[in-house]
Amino acid sequence: MAFYLTLSLYILAVLGGLILMISIRRVPRGTFNRLAVTHGLLGIGAILSFVLVKNPDPEAPHYLLFAFIISGVLLSGLVWRVPTAFPVKIYFGLFALTFPLFLFSPSLLVNFLLTFRYTDSLGKTFDLGNRYFIEEQQAVLRSKSTLRYKLVRKTGIYRSTIARDIDFAGPVDSIRVLELSGNDSISIRAYRIHNTYVSTEIDSTDRTITLQPARKNVIQRNL
Repeated sequence: MAFYLTLSLYILAVLGGLILMISIRRVPRGTFNRLAVTHGLLGIGAILSFVLVKNPDPEAPHYLLFAFIISGVLLSGLVWRVPTAFPVKIYFGLFALTFPLFLFSPSLLVNFLLTFRYTDSLGKTFDLGNRYFIEEQQAVLRSKSTLRYKLVRKTGIYRSTIARDIDFAGPVDSIRVLELSGNDSISIRAYRIHNTYVSTEIDSTDRTITLQPARKNVIQRNL
C-alpha cells in the first residue's frame, strides 16, 4: 500500500509544481522563505533520523526523507516565480531531476524516496548468484497468504523480470539455489520459519523457474 500512496503523492507534487510555475506570476519572498524553512527542517530531521537511530531496519521507510524530497519537488516549480538568488533556484531545480528517474522506473524512484536505496523492491531481496535475484512483488493489499515473488536479473542499472507471481506458500526467510542449468532454468528451495511457544518449525518449498521465454512457432525436425 505504501508503494502506491508514495507514487501518487510524488505525481501530485510534480503536477503541483508545474501548476504553480505556470499559473502564479509572482510569489512574495516571505511566503517562499517560510516554505523553504519548512523544507529545510524536514531535511535536518531526515539527517538526524539517519544519525541517531542505531541499527535501523534497512527495510523501514524513511518518511522524513520522503517529505523532504517531495517538498523540494513542489518548490522546484514555485522557486521560478520568486525574486531570489539564482543558486537557490538551481538547488530546488535539482529536485526536478527525479522526474527522469520516474520515467525510467517508477518503482526505483519510489523505493529510493522511501529507503534511500537504489533498489526496485520495498520487500526482501535474495541474491541467487549470476545476477539473479528473488524479490517481493508489490501489491495494493498485502498479506501473508497473497504474498508473491518475482525473479529478476540485474545488469548494472538495468534489470529484467524473468518470472512473476512465484508462490512459496508464505513469507520467505531464506533461499538456497539447488541447481542452475546455464541460461535455461534455475531450481531453488525457499525456507519459511514458524516460531511457536514451544518450538521452531522450518518448512521449505522447491520451485524450478525457466530463465528463457518459451519459443513459439518453432518447428522441430526429429531425424
